[in-house]
Amino acid sequence: MSIKKILFSTTAFLFIFIISAFSAVPDSISIKKIDSLNTKIVSNKLATNDTLKNDSTKKIEPIDTIPPSLPIMKYGSMFLLPHHFYQKIKKDDNNYLNAYSFSDIFKAQHRYYPLSLGMYGLFNNMSVLGGSSRDNNFRFNGRTLTDFEFGSFNPELFSPDFVESAEIMVGSDAVILGDAASGALINFQEIRYNTKNPYTHLFYCDGGFGYFGSDGIFSQNFLKNWNLTLGFRRQSDHGYFDNSGLDSWNFRSIIRWNPSNLTNISFTQNYFNNINGLSGGTSTYTSSMTNLNSSVLSENMNERVFRYDATMQLCSYITSDTSQAFSMNTYFSNIEWWRYYDLKLLNDTSALGRIKNFNSYTGISGKYEFSAFRAIIIRTGGEINYIKIGGSPFYSAWKGISSSVWGYGQLDFIPQFEITGGYRMNLLYSKVANSLGGSIKYNFSNKAHILADLSISEKIPSLVEGIALSKERNQLAFFEFEYNFDELNTSLRFFDRNVQNPILSDSTPMSSNNIFGIRTYNGDSRNILGVGFNVEYRHNLKYNLFNVFTLESYSIEPWGQFQNSLTNGTDDKRIPLFYGGVKAFLTFLASESIMNIGLELSALSSQQGNQFISITRQMIPNQSSNSAATDGLNLFVSLKLGDAYLRLTWMNILNSKYYYIPFYTEMNSNFRMSVSWSFFD
Repeated sequence: MSIKKILFSTTAFLFIFIISAFSAVPDSISIKKIDSLNTKIVSNKLATNDTLKNDSTKKIEPIDTIPPSLPIMKYGSMFLLPHHFYQKIKKDDNNYLNAYSFSDIFKAQHRYYPLSLGMYGLFNNMSVLGGSSRDNNFRFNGRTLTDFEFGSFNPELFSPDFVESAEIMVGSDAVILGDAASGALINFQEIRYNTKNPYTHLFYCDGGFGYFGSDGIFSQNFLKNWNLTLGFRRQSDHGYFDNSGLDSWNFRSIIRWNPSNLTNISFTQNYFNNINGLSGGTSTYTSSMTNLNSSVLSENMNERVFRYDATMQLCSYITSDTSQAFSMNTYFSNIEWWRYYDLKLLNDTSALGRIKNFNSYTGISGKYEFSAFRAIIIRTGGEINYIKIGGSPFYSAWKGISSSVWGYGQLDFIPQFEITGGYRMNLLYSKVANSLGGSIKYNFSNKAHILADLSISEKIPSLVEGIALSKERNQLAFFEFEYNFDELNTSLRFFDRNVQNPILSDSTPMSSNNIFGIRTYNGDSRNILGVGFNVEYRHNLKYNLFNVFTLESYSIEPWGQFQNSLTNGTDDKRIPLFYGGVKAFLTFLASESIMNIGLELSALSSQQGNQFISITRQMIPNQSSNSAATDGLNLFVSLKLGDAYLRLTWMNILNSKYYYIPFYTEMNSNFRMSVSWSFFD
C-alpha cells in the first residue's frame, strides 16, 4: 500500500471522526418514568377538574410502565450456569488488535501454534496441545458447524464482529462437549445488542498485496422486547503468490425476542459466498524466493463455497433463582462446493474441470443444567443430525443420522477445590465413539491456581479419510499453573498426548485407485510432549509529558512453547521444537484517548513440517527441512479516539522468509491499517 494511500485513509478517518463528534446529540430522554406522569394529559395547557370532566376531546394516553425485558448475558454460551472456561475472548478484548479474522485473534493469544497458510481467507487454523485442525470442533451457540465430509471447519468464514465472545475449552471439557475435540472446542457466542436507538458499527481494513476488508452492523429494538441485528462482511485480495487470492461475501441477521428476563429466543441466519485460489503453496522454498520468482504447485485450482447456516435457539432459566436452566437449538446448514481442479492430478488427460458437490444437515440439540446448594452442578444434553453428503472424486456420497449424548458434573463443595468430569457417546457412520475425562483445580488464593486434566477420546474417521479406517484414540494429560501478581501475570503448562491408531496420510505414486496420490491409513502410535509459558508484565508509570500526554505504563509479554512429536516411534519434526517471542509496548493517555505503540517479534526453530493438501484438508509429511527463522519484526500503533479505534502495523519489517506450514510462505514486508467505529454506542 502506497504512502499516499495511507495518508489519505488516515486523514479521511480523522475528518469523519471530528465531524461526527460535533454533530452527535445525546439522548436526553430518561428510560424511567415518574409514576405521577403516567396519566399525563397530552395538552400542556392548564385544565380545571370541570374542564376535564366536560371536554370529551381531551384523551389520556396510557404509558407502558412495565420495563422491557433484558437479554440473558450468557445467551448462546455453552453454559448458562456458572463455569470457568479455559479461555474466553470477548469482543472488546480485540479493540486494540489489528486483526481481520479469527486466525489473527487466536495467533495473538500466544498459546497455540498457528496452522497458517500465509494468506487471507485460506484454511488458517491452529494446533492446540499438539493436536491438528481436525482435532478442533467449532460451534455457534452450542450447535455444530462441522463440514462432515472433512471433519473440520474453516474459521476464516466467521466474522469476529458477529461474536459476543469466543469460548475456548480444552482437555476433558472439549472432548465431552465437542465431538471428541481432543484439540479445542471453540464456541462462537451470538452477538448481543439491546438498544432503543439505532446502533451502527463499521470496520475497515486495508492490508498488503491488495487486501481489502469491511464489516458493518446495524442493530435496533424495533418493538418492545424485540431486536433486529443485520450485518455484512466483504473481503478481497489478489494474493501474495499466483492463485492465492480471495473474494468473499457474508450477510447475516438476528431476530431476538426476550419474553422475560429469564427467557430469550432468537433466529439467526448466516450466508457465505467465498472464493479461494488453491495454489497448494510454492513448489520449492529458498531463502531468496519472492512472490515474483516462485512458482506454485497449481495455477488453476480454486474453490468456491456457498454456505447457509440457520439457527433458532431457546434459552431459559426454569426457576427464578436461576438454579435450573434449559437451552435448545434447531438448525440447518447447506454447503455447496464448486471446485475447479487440475484433472491431470486425478489421472485425467483434461487440463481443468469443475466438480460440484454439496453437504447439508438438519439437527436439534439441547441441554439441561441443574445446581444444588450452589456447590453441585449437573449438566446433560445431546444432539441428533440428519446428514446428506454428495459424492466427489475424493469420497463417496452418504446420508444418514449422527447423534450424541453426554453428561457433565461440576463439584465446588470442597473449599478451594473445583472438580469436573463427564462422559460423551457419539454415533456416526454406524460407528460408536466414547469420550470421557475429568479435571481438578486447586486455588491457592484468588491469584494462583493449579489445574490437572485427563481425557480419553475416540475419533471417527471422516469421509475423505475413509470410514473403513479404525477409530483414532487420544489420551491427553494437561497441567497448568497460574500465578497473578499485581503487575505480573504468569502461566506455565505441560501436556502429554498419546494417540493410538492415528489417522495418517502420505503421498504415493499415482494409481487408478489412489486419487491425487494420497494414501490414508492407521498408524501405530503418535506421541507429542510439550511445555509452554506466558508472562505479562505491566508497570504503571504515570509520567506527565508536556502537560498534554501521560505515559501511563509499559508492558512486556514474553511467551514460548516447546514441542516434540514422534510418529510410529520416529521424530516426525512436524511442529518446530520451539515457537515463541516477545511483545513490548508503551501506553499513552491524552484526555479520554489512548495510544499503544510497540514492537513484536516471534521465532521458530528448524522444522520439516507437514504439507497441507487444500482440496481434501489433509496433511502429508514434507520431505525437506528449513532453517530457524523469525517473523521479521512487527511495529504497531493502536489508538482509541472516542468511540473509534485506529490500528496501524508495519509487518515483517526485516522482510524475513518463513512459514508455519510448508510451503505456504508468509507475506514479506507489508503494511496493514484497520479502523472500527461505533455510532450511538
